[in-house]
Amino acid sequence: MRTIICTSVGSTKSISVRTSYTILAESDTKFTIVNDKGVEANYSKKLFSAPTGRRTGERTGNTPVAERPVPVPVAPPRQRIEEIGLSIDVTRREGSFAISLLADTLPGINFRREASFVMGYQNVAISCGVHQLIGVNGLISTINNFKDGIFSQLNELRNIDVNVDRDDIDVSEIVKSVLNGIIEAAGFTGILIISTNVSGIDNGFVAEDNMEALDAINEVAATTVETLNPNSDRRIRVWTLQVTE
Repeated sequence: MRTIICTSVGSTKSISVRTSYTILAESDTKFTIVNDKGVEANYSKKLFSAPTGRRTGERTGNTPVAERPVPVPVAPPRQRIEEIGLSIDVTRREGSFAISLLADTLPGINFRREASFVMGYQNVAISCGVHQLIGVNGLISTINNFKDGIFSQLNELRNIDVNVDRDDIDVSEIVKSVLNGIIEAAGFTGILIISTNVSGIDNGFVAEDNMEALDAINEVAATTVETLNPNSDRRIRVWTLQVTE
């Protein structure tokens, strides 16, 4: 007589998993066996399998079938930022220059950062056509904060690889681009004078920490003069920007 092995007890407690039972009779869906209580009863074929080594072609109950391998899902390629794009716009207004900075990413994703700053200008008593440009320290501070904000925002991105670092944004180059933009947008001919302390701290601006940006102005200026201020015992620097038609 054929035997079967219990693989699941279902809702009954009268048979045991891994126990062999002799088939007394069977229908299309059930086996008749003597259970653990010594009672002859019918059980679903789904609760049994044939013992190992059964003859080929032998009928069984719920013979386990090897599961098909589940394909491993392949993750889509991660987005990757390869470059930061910068746009600088300078617009002349009455008595000031409005400066706008915009950063986005290449290739484009949902990333955008903006900053703005206003540099005032006014006539000085030296001569007509000579204007003082005000706020160079504030401009450099704004650009520094703009740069810090870009990388703070990039660090918050999820599931995106960032292939840029802080050296890819050069504060000195932005300063030079802004000043060249002011010269182009001036709309008048003459001279713009810029001055600042290049040592010590002014309203939180630490000159020694920003020397690269301050030195970059030398490359745009027509003239650069630095000397010691005898009143404050600090170094001061004056630049002139030449505005021509």
